[in-house]
Amino acid sequence: MQQKRPKPISLRPLSASEKRWMWGTIVLCVLFVVVGWVFTVGRILHVQVGDAKQEVVSSFQETGGRMKDVKATKEQMQQAVGRLKDGVQERANFFQAEAAAQAAVIDQVKTQIQQQSTYGTEKTNGR
Repeated sequence: MQQKRPKPISLRPLSASEKRWMWGTIVLCVLFVVVGWVFTVGRILHVQVGDAKQEVVSSFQETGGRMKDVKATKEQMQQAVGRLKDGVQERANFFQAEAAAQAAVIDQVKTQIQQQSTYGTEKTNGR
């Protein structure tokens, strides 16, 4: 023999006042959850935006410092190149003066050789 299943008991329908209270409670609960979520997200975003802003500011300051370093390095390089150019010019002037002095010595030696060779021919002709 099979046992009979119990019949489901139906709930009585809610009155209009009870329906308003039920829906009001549901709306208030949903509203409470949404407002809490908005405040939480707002606080998190406020903190994260502040952190991001601080990172951007520090990044700009670091970049500014690097630019100052680059400008200082550029000025040092320009000064070094200027000194190098001056040194090269001094060496070039020195070598030109030395070449002129050597040319003068060579001309003097040629003149002496020519004078000695003419002196030697005059001596042999005069005998």
